[in-house]
Amino acid sequence: MRKSYYQPIFGLLLLLAVCCSGCEALLQAQATRQERRKQELIDRIDVAQQQSHSWEEEKIHQLVNQHRAQVKLSPLSLRSEISGVARVHSQNMANGTVEFGHDGFQERATQIYKMIAFQKTAENVALNNTPYPCRAAVQGWLRSQGHKQNIEGNYSLTGIGVAQSTGGGYYFTQIFLISR
Repeated sequence: MRKSYYQPIFGLLLLLAVCCSGCEALLQAQATRQERRKQELIDRIDVAQQQSHSWEEEKIHQLVNQHRAQVKLSPLSLRSEISGVARVHSQNMANGTVEFGHDGFQERATQIYKMIAFQKTAENVALNNTPYPCRAAVQGWLRSQGHKQNIEGNYSLTGIGVAQSTGGGYYFTQIFLISR
């Protein structure tokens, strides 16, 4: 019986084929999970957009526009589409789904752009647990050069989302747009 030199090569090729099909299955499962998560976030945004603005969101809008009037700037129009996206981010921060901050801002901007074409966008976030959380958020933004620049920027539209954590902290997201 003569040994074939091709048997080890054939075995290696068979092993490689099995591994590659397993990798493909893993990649497909990962893509499916990512698509499902993306759809869940879109569904959350759809629900958040259907909600009317909370008193906290209206209060932030009022305080920001009061400041803009003091510095001779036109008021920002509050848009529910933008607020829905901002609200989901605040809710995600409040429940610990995402860290406090601006992570995912590009994805939020892309989601908004699908609804409202814009030239430029910016975002402010805040967190506090004070007796007057809205006033504290806006005052904090006005003490920060970058946040103040957003408030005083050449923006025309805004959306505001506020959520409260189980620990009582308020999470704020304000998104600014210059529409096309």
